[in-house]
Amino acid sequence: MIPSGHRRSAALPVRPGGQRPEIAAAVLAAREARAERQRSLLAPPHVTAVVSATLVVPGPQKCPPWTVPVWAEMVAVVRRTIALRGWPVAAEDIRAGGVGGDEALWALTAAPEVVKRALVDVEDSHPCGRLWDLDVLTLQEGIARPLSRGGWGSLPRRCLVCGEAAAACARSGAHAHSDVAAACRRIVTGWELAEASPYASSAYQALVTEVWHTPKPGLVDRMSCGAHPDMDVSLFEVSAASVVSGFTACEQVGRSVGRRGKSPVTMMPQLRRVGIAAEARMYDATGGVNTHKGAIYALGLLTAAAGWVASASPAVVAAVTGISDHDPVSVVCAVVSVMVRGESSSPPLTELDTHGARARATYGMGGAPAEAARGFDSVRRGSLPAYRRVLAAGGDVDSALSEALLVLLASNDDTCLAARGGLVAVQSVREWAAGMLAAGGAAARDFAEHAERYDVELSARGWSPGGCADLLGVTVFLASLTPVAPETSLLVSQRSDIYESFSPAIDLDSAIEASAWP
Repeated sequence: MIPSGHRRSAALPVRPGGQRPEIAAAVLAAREARAERQRSLLAPPHVTAVVSATLVVPGPQKCPPWTVPVWAEMVAVVRRTIALRGWPVAAEDIRAGGVGGDEALWALTAAPEVVKRALVDVEDSHPCGRLWDLDVLTLQEGIARPLSRGGWGSLPRRCLVCGEAAAACARSGAHAHSDVAAACRRIVTGWELAEASPYASSAYQALVTEVWHTPKPGLVDRMSCGAHPDMDVSLFEVSAASVVSGFTACEQVGRSVGRRGKSPVTMMPQLRRVGIAAEARMYDATGGVNTHKGAIYALGLLTAAAGWVASASPAVVAAVTGISDHDPVSVVCAVVSVMVRGESSSPPLTELDTHGARARATYGMGGAPAEAARGFDSVRRGSLPAYRRVLAAGGDVDSALSEALLVLLASNDDTCLAARGGLVAVQSVREWAAGMLAAGGAAARDFAEHAERYDVELSARGWSPGGCADLLGVTVFLASLTPVAPETSLLVSQRSDIYESFSPAIDLDSAIEASAWP
C-alpha cells in the first residue's frame, strides 16, 4: 500500500559539478539493496518473475515534488495491469522517498515474457510511460536479470531531449541534468493538463489570464517584472502548470465529500495536505520563488467548494449555505465562507508563512484568510460586477480586467503592499486607483499611459499589490462560473459526477513548452 500522507525525504545538498561523495555512495547502496530484494523475491517456490518499477529522474535528487503524482500513477497502472491479467501476486514491496528514488516490486507467478510484453505496451501507451522504468526480472544463475525490451521487436527507449537512443546519451552524458529535468516536466505537464478536472482547468486559466493582463502597476505582466526582479511571465506560466494537479485534487476532494452529503468543513484537513503538496510543486518548478502561494490558497478553496456544490444535493447545499437561489458565485463563495469559518485551526489550506502573514500580525489586517471567511466579498461586490459591467457595455476582456483591478486596488487592504511599504504604500495605491476610477477608469483615453508610469514608480519603490493580483485571479475564476447564458454555466453543467470526457480550454502546446523551466 502507498502510505497515506507520506512525506517525501528532504533533498540532500549537492555541490557544483556533481554529487557529493556521500550521496553517490548512498545511491549506490540503495541500488544494491534493491537488487538484493529482487533476488530474494525470486527465491520462493512458484515465483517466476519480479516486476521492478522505478522512475526516470535526472540529477542527484531522486524524489523531487513533480514525481509524486507520476509515481502514484505508475503504481496504480501496474497494479491494474496485474489484476486485469489475473497474474497471482506472491508479494508486493512499495517504497517511497528513499535516497535512490521511489521503487516498487511485485513477485508474480506468470510467464516472464508475457509480463514483459504487457509492460512494454504500458510504457509505450501511457502519456507518462517514458518516465517509467518497468523491468521484468528472472533468476539466472542465482542473479536477478532483467529481460530485454527489444526481445519482441520493441523500439529501444529514446532520449527525452534529443530523441536519439537513450542508452547512448546516458553513457556519454550528452545532456545537462537541467535539460533532462525540463523534458520530464514537459511530459508531466502535458499529462496533468490533459487530465485537469473542470474547475481546475478554470483555475489554471485564471492564473494565466491574470499574469498576462497588462499593464498591472507593481506586478509582473508582459511589459514589466514590476517590483519582482526575480520573476517574469514565463516563470508564472511554469508555476501555473505545476499547481493544476493540486487544483484537480481539491476539486476531487470537494466532489467526494459532496456526494456523501457531508459538510464541506470536513474536507479541510485533506485540503490542507493537498495545498502543502501543491506549494512544494510550485517551489520545485520555480526554483524556490513564491509565485502563487496566495493563489493556491484562494483557488484551492474555490475549486473544492465548486466541486462540493456540483456533487451535493440541492437540499444539502441550501441547508449549508442558506441560499435558495441558483447564482453559482454566491453559492460557491458561501460554501468557502462556511469552510473557513468552521475550521478551528487557521489558515486552513496552507501555512501562509509569507510577508502578507507578517503584515497581518503587524497591522491587524485580515488578509487572505479574512477574504475567504467573508466569501471573497471584495470580489463578489466589487471587482466581479465591475468586470461584468465593462463586458456588458461592449468592452473587451482586457478593459474589463483593468477595471476590476482598479476596483481592487482602490478598496483592498493588501497585505503584500503593507509588508513591502507599510500603510503608506497601501494608502498611496488606494488613492491612485480611486483617482483613476474617478477619471473614467479603464475607459479613460490615457489609462494605459498612467498605469505604465505608476508601474515604474511602484517598481522603483519595491511595492507590489500581490494580494490584489490573487483576487484578480479569483475574479476570473468566479466569472467562469456564470457565462452570458446562466443555464450554460460551468457549475450547472458539472452537476454530474461523470466528467471524464471534459476537454479543458487549455493551450496545451504553450503550457507544456512553458513547463520546460530549467
